[in-house]
Amino acid sequence: FSAITALGQQTGFGVINLVPPFREDFRATKISRSWPRDGHWNPSGNRLAAQIVGSRLIERAQYFLAK
Repeated sequence: FSAITALGQQTGFGVINLVPPFREDFRATKISRSWPRDGHWNPSGNRLAAQIVGSRLIERAQYFLAK
């Protein structure tokens, strides 16, 4: 993740770290959002990622529209 964050800073695009919200979700629900054998997101993990990214995009849009 640090390499992607550095690349984003160098090239001027935003990077969303999904690890903290996924960890918070697991602590709160005790439900894994990944497939047990390979670590890829399962359907509920994809939904959670979409909710997080969607929320950030809306926040950014509101920020730029308010300018």
